Amino acid sequence: MEVYFGVDIGTSSLRCGAFDQAGRRLWMSQQELNLFTDSQGAAQQDTEEVWQAFCMALNQCAAKGKPRGVGLSVYMHSLLAVDGDWNPLTPVFTWADSRAAGEGRMLGNLPQTPSLYKKTGCRFSHPMSPAAKMLWLKNNRPQVWEKAAHLVTLKEFLVHRLWGENVVDLSDASSMGLLHMGRGEWEEEMLALVGAGKDRLGALRPCTSALPPLPAMMAEKLGIPADTPFVLGSTDGVLANVGAGVFSQERMTTNIGTSGALRTMLPVPYEDEGLSLWCYAFRPEMWAVGGSINNGGLVLKWLRDRFLLPLGGDRAGAYALFDRWAEKLPVGCEGLVMSPALTGERSPDWNSAVTGGIHGLRPFHGIEHMARAAMEGVLFRLYSIYRLLGERGFVPGELVAGGGYARSEVWLQMQADLFDCPIQVPRETESTLLGAAYLAMENRGKVQFGQRLRGMEPVRRYEPRKENRGVWQEAYGRYQELYRRLEQGKGE
Repeated sequence: MEVYFGVDIGTSSLRCGAFDQAGRRLWMSQQELNLFTDSQGAAQQDTEEVWQAFCMALNQCAAKGKPRGVGLSVYMHSLLAVDGDWNPLTPVFTWADSRAAGEGRMLGNLPQTPSLYKKTGCRFSHPMSPAAKMLWLKNNRPQVWEKAAHLVTLKEFLVHRLWGENVVDLSDASSMGLLHMGRGEWEEEMLALVGAGKDRLGALRPCTSALPPLPAMMAEKLGIPADTPFVLGSTDGVLANVGAGVFSQERMTTNIGTSGALRTMLPVPYEDEGLSLWCYAFRPEMWAVGGSINNGGLVLKWLRDRFLLPLGGDRAGAYALFDRWAEKLPVGCEGLVMSPALTGERSPDWNSAVTGGIHGLRPFHGIEHMARAAMEGVLFRLYSIYRLLGERGFVPGELVAGGGYARSEVWLQMQADLFDCPIQVPRETESTLLGAAYLAMENRGKVQFGQRLRGMEPVRRYEPRKENRGVWQEAYGRYQELYRRLEQGKGE
């Protein structure tokens, strides 16, 4: 049996999955990753921890069968500085790092911001953006800035360690806010604004680019043959669409992992007049368009770690317990409303300073209400993006679910009811992993791009229950009121 690996490097874990040519997952290795945060807004990863997790995950998967090809995926908006020998000068600044909020405001207030947004397709005025992070590094760590020979994404760092090449895929580059969408080149005006020349950035490569054979030492470290073909790959969001079989505007992915997003695919770049949505490159005939939230499964993990576990709860069964609690409570959570903005927010209003909040607390409310309110709050955030996408003309016939939440029947039914849209769950819910492996299969000529595999076929479907529509809209209105109160005086 021919086996293909997909590697997905996320914020909270790193996974390697083995797939057959039909897109059926055979086995998977997952390594937990730490996210180091502080009260100043830092949200960082340790490069050596990520590297060791990468090696461990590949080794564990390869021990069960050698791959015929490997595709790579990493989360968007990462940044770290390295010296001339590629030694890290900083940790990895993740998308959740909010320290560059001031620099983002400065970029957002420039008169040329609207035109630059249309050129880059990226909301570079938000602290998630590597463009804003570069300015923060320049302003707050001047000695590091001067020593930094290269300003790179996490994938670039790993690729250089493995192959010694300084290359960046177009999806990662476009998520930096520094790429001109139309030309597929670094945008000179943006580079001038952040003070970073092309010499500090990687060479741009298509997402389908094949990497050289692995050096013998690295092949031994990963436990795979040196001639195993690797594909540079794309970002997690784009590959989530590929792995879900969403190749056109007819369908849309809905994903909740650590964060969350709604995405569709277009044949040409999209310029949003309201500067609310984003557009990221994938391949010349395909662009990912959508919106994303900071706080998805992160909120339930916070509830588990800060409330459930201290009360003696079980870590392994926490999410199933949250489902049981949520299923027993009515829509609107008996008056309890949560705005889950633990780490600020992104789409559609891009307010990095807004905080989370709970309203309507009464003596009869317990932790089970908190769980339901958290799940509703995450969906309300996604729904605000869904409504905006609808206003822009993106109305899908159905949503395709992926990410960890796709295992929760309760959460999916809640979403179908709120969105008033059918939701299907494919056979493989680790869609980013499958998307990365799919590119490896395409590289070996085993699939033609756009071909849907068996792993992408639907196995479950959730139809909206019309009788709940009015109640959901009332609950969403209460959430919107809470969110507006929380964001007053906390603009970007």
